[in-house]
Amino acid sequence: MTKMSVAISPFVVERLSRYYLYLTMLGKKNGSWISSKELSGALGLTSSTVRQDISHLEEYNGISKRGYNREELAGNLRSFFGTDKPCRAVIVGAGNFGRALLLHREFHGQGFEISAIFDANPKIVKTKIDKFQVKDVKELENYIAENNIEIGIIAVPSSEAQEVADRLANAHIRGILNLTTSPLQVVEKIALVDSRLIIELFKLSYQIRLDPENSKKCDAVVRGGNNGS
Repeated sequence: MTKMSVAISPFVVERLSRYYLYLTMLGKKNGSWISSKELSGALGLTSSTVRQDISHLEEYNGISKRGYNREELAGNLRSFFGTDKPCRAVIVGAGNFGRALLLHREFHGQGFEISAIFDANPKIVKTKIDKFQVKDVKELENYIAENNIEIGIIAVPSSEAQEVADRLANAHIRGILNLTTSPLQVVEKIALVDSRLIIELFKLSYQIRLDPENSKKCDAVVRGGNNGS
């Protein structure tokens, strides 16, 4: 159980997801318990941050000098994220990005089920991607209504993103993951998360340039690329 009546910072939610992924990576290796010190050391955090974050899991506390039971902690985190039961999603956009997501094997293992992929291009509709046949985007609203879909993943060109978001909203989707560079407008009752790879690259580039030696290396690569163009 979780204290869902209290708003939790997105930064805390992100860290909790990292704890869960680390636990699933460990599996049953190295015993049944894990300490806040081990979690913090593996993820570059402080022990106090880990303990404070985990305190958001209702009625769940570690044991002094032992830490947290891995299986119990992982189960509580699944409940926190709502992935203790399958969470069904669809992808809109069967281009390279959409195809890569569809073929990503970890989704199902983490409680997410990609149910279908849609596209508007008649040359792509009805083609096969692994076991999936690409569906016509005209079927989107009916499919969502008939298959209890909670999440819509937008992987279309940015110019088409808002139109897709509007259609997902009209189909009463509960959450949207926006993978485009276009900012979207949705009604408040729909959860919206933007995940933009280019922004992460900007952040990484900035961090590289904090180190003068790394900055020189990066600049040399850029100059070399320009000379070869």
